[in-house]
Amino acid sequence: MFTKTALAAALALSCALAAPYEPYDHDAMIKTAPDGSRALDIGGIYRSVDNLCAHACEYPLNFDSEKDAEAAYRDARALEEIFKFLSQELFKKDIDAKDRYEFEHKFARIYVIQHNFDIKGAAEKADALYDKLVQEEPKNGEIRTEYGEFLLNSSRDQKAQQMLSSALELGSMRAHHALALFSLMHDDKEGAIKHLQTYLEAYPKNSSAAQLLEGLKSSNIKIEKKQQ
Repeated sequence: MFTKTALAAALALSCALAAPYEPYDHDAMIKTAPDGSRALDIGGIYRSVDNLCAHACEYPLNFDSEKDAEAAYRDARALEEIFKFLSQELFKKDIDAKDRYEFEHKFARIYVIQHNFDIKGAAEKADALYDKLVQEEPKNGEIRTEYGEFLLNSSRDQKAQQMLSSALELGSMRAHHALALFSLMHDDKEGAIKHLQTYLEAYPKNSSAAQLLEGLKSSNIKIEKKQQ
């Protein structure tokens, strides 16, 4: 089982304060057409995955309360079953490559979330989907960045560095942020500063990254690496 790595100071700064979590409402995803037929709102389900991801795709989790975290855990379980159903039933028919890629991307995120909730086997399922996504779009730097972030979060540093480095080569500026955290995990403060500076050139409004950079420069941040 893969462990989760948290940089106590760095990740606390890099996670913005969460808005209250809005639980998944399956009944609201069932839409009735004028002719009386009913169908799932796929776009609404995808937005629910994105909402859950905003709170739980990174570790430590970012919830206002234990009640919100418990609701999110249930939602992560429920959404997996919904995606299995979609995969087996609704997507038996041919759909275009773009739609299938988006579906598999959201499904991968569900397993990242489950891993962060300590659900056994979730990391391996996320790996399988991300590996497929990378193979299908080998020049997609953003999917490599996202996968690299997950690999780093699940304590697979070497593969994470390789994935993030290849994302940089493909032009993903966001990869600099994850590589800054990788540098901190390996006691490379100067490397972390360099990556954060480059990242902020592309994302100057990211206040948490700016605070982390300032803290590293002033030596006001003490980094503690913890295994969860």
